[in-house]
Amino acid sequence: MLDQILVPLEGSALAECVLPHTQAIAQAMGSQLLLLHVVAEPKLDNQPQVDPLNWYLRKAEAQSYMGQVSRTWEQTGQPITNVLLEGRTAERVVAYAHDHNMDLVVLSNHSEGGVAKKSSGKSANPFCW
Repeated sequence: MLDQILVPLEGSALAECVLPHTQAIAQAMGSQLLLLHVVAEPKLDNQPQVDPLNWYLRKAEAQSYMGQVSRTWEQTGQPITNVLLEGRTAERVVAYAHDHNMDLVVLSNHSEGGVAKKSSGKSANPFCW
């Protein structure tokens, strides 16, 4: 039985291509669907600190994005939980999946740059044991 299914999203339409398939699995198995987005730490090249306004805007954009995606899929009757985290994307996704005992993590092989050149993208590497 799959009680909880986690879908990490990075903000692109390509990454969202897994949602119809994941939703079908969730409905068939009676699973809770969780959408996760990580607001990545900015790369601090020669910057002493993160601009608080910029960080706030990035978080607000991420919340808006997650709300939009979940509203689209909730119209089908599937309950969805949004999870918004901050930090290093791959590390936060792996930690969340582990700490919350996710039964399945669905990753797209698409990334913000388009179709991944390998069968699994950089963010998927921590899931390969």
